[in-house]
Amino acid sequence: MNIEKCLDYYSESFYHEFWGIDSQIVDENVLRLQALDFLRHYAMSDSEYKDHCAPVMQTVFCFPSERTFSIESMTLDEMFEDGFEYFSYNSSPLFWKKSYELIMKVCMEYGDKNIFIVEEKSCEKDPEVAFKIKIPVGKSWEEISKGGYITDVLFNMPNHNYYVLGDSGMWGKWCDYDNRFSDYETFCFKRMSPVVLEYKDYFSEYITEQLVPEKKSKGLSGILRQLFKKK
Repeated sequence: MNIEKCLDYYSESFYHEFWGIDSQIVDENVLRLQALDFLRHYAMSDSEYKDHCAPVMQTVFCFPSERTFSIESMTLDEMFEDGFEYFSYNSSPLFWKKSYELIMKVCMEYGDKNIFIVEEKSCEKDPEVAFKIKIPVGKSWEEISKGGYITDVLFNMPNHNYYVLGDSGMWGKWCDYDNRFSDYETFCFKRMSPVVLEYKDYFSEYITEQLVPEKKSKGLSGILRQLFKKK
């Protein structure tokens, strides 16, 4: 991702599109410095993404050649590589303090050194401003959540889709915030552990489909239509 382009893109679009105000009304210099500091610390370069993140993503997520990677068009089994169990739940935005701390516990359980956050490609958006973020395991919520308008968009505004995973390749999270129904996440993992159970229990009220690791799933599109057909 291009840091300068990303800063320029979100400095105006975030405040005007989401809040209906111009960014000049707030202290733009302070927000830009905060955003710049965040991206300098956590944005992946193209080579870093290609050499370290993308190979791990391909061991977790299945990338269809013809269809869009979508909770509407694919079964859950088709979203992840073999050997993963999974559960889906209604949730957004990408992180808040408690959910981030639970993910950090998952990372430590599986031995991750970094967590990757990759925004899905979109024909409507310059790929150079799509998020490709790497956060070292152990960083606190307080450390990563003060990135000005960049963390406001990344963590608080669920209007894009994201792949989230640890560099161990043992778990991943597909965040589908751009479907016709509602904001959904699907969490996958290779080995059950008390930490994964804790994560699942935290979202248990919002789980839409039970764990079916070896059974072909019918996907979520039918379930979602039933859940939201009256809305």
